[in-house]
Amino acid sequence: LLGTGRFTPPALHTWEWTRRYTTGQWLESLLTHSDHQTLPAPQRDALLRAVGATIDELGGAFEITYETHLVTARAR
Repeated sequence: LLGTGRFTPPALHTWEWTRRYTTGQWLESLLTHSDHQTLPAPQRDALLRAVGATIDELGGAFEITYETHLVTARAR
């Protein structure tokens, strides 16, 4: 943005947040990834079983911390 000369100096805003996933929620999420969707069914099923078993061993849920970044600038 700065290099164009067409905007005011940008401001960066950051928010940190967490989300808890159960085993089922995480496995559903994995199925939305194209690299998992394109696996042959036997491989995909084995992957989901292994990931599900690992989450279940950890108590059936886990939390991930995310960061959301927003860059704002005004056009000159």
